[in-house]
Amino acid sequence: MNSGNWTFVYRIENNIVRKFVDFICAYAYYSIYMELPLFIALSISVLIHQYGVLLVEYKKDLNSNNFPRTPVNYSKIAKDYNEIEEDVIFLKDTLSVPLFFSLLLSVLHLYTALSSISQLEFPLHSAMELCNNAITGTAVLFSLAYFSCKIPEYMSEIKSSIGWLIDKHEFNHSNGVKDLLILHRIERKETIYLSACGAIYFKRNFLPYVYGALLIYVLHISNSKMKNSPGNLSVSS
Repeated sequence: MNSGNWTFVYRIENNIVRKFVDFICAYAYYSIYMELPLFIALSISVLIHQYGVLLVEYKKDLNSNNFPRTPVNYSKIAKDYNEIEEDVIFLKDTLSVPLFFSLLLSVLHLYTALSSISQLEFPLHSAMELCNNAITGTAVLFSLAYFSCKIPEYMSEIKSSIGWLIDKHEFNHSNGVKDLLILHRIERKETIYLSACGAIYFKRNFLPYVYGALLIYVLHISNSKMKNSPGNLSVSS
């Protein structure tokens, strides 16, 4: 982009001022359009990862051979799980809107890049910008989907570990069924999925679904361009 794009076609005669305007405006453009989405996605991913670490540590404690299996500790397991579940619900509610806008920005970046590339012919000076759009959109989408999908995966593993505890120790005590009832309640709880404003839920098949939809869109646009190309029109006529 040149200074005419930043100044609405107004031409700056002074070369030094024109270069200064090009530099400042280009830096602001790429900072807002590229660095800001990446920074937001990185911040969200790090926050989700920290919650994932808590879940992994809790699962390790459940699977530890040194962990005592007594009715008192069953109550502690339930109490810790309820606290972690409340934290995950808080995380889900807090990140609902940021996740939605981050996903929207990443899809718009990919849409811009793929729409231009699918035209088969585009200006050479736009190649760098299209690559930046594709890289930014892919990085944001992949990082958010990867870390967000880990939370329900970890929670499912925790419930599997609790199910293993129930199966292993259900008949070790005379009143084992009563003591383990509290663990049965945890095992039956629904898995919590992070969501973007309740419209998009981050499940295991989320990322393949998104990239599949974008690929189908690109193929559709490419086929439309080929059908409407002058060569095909002359043959059909």
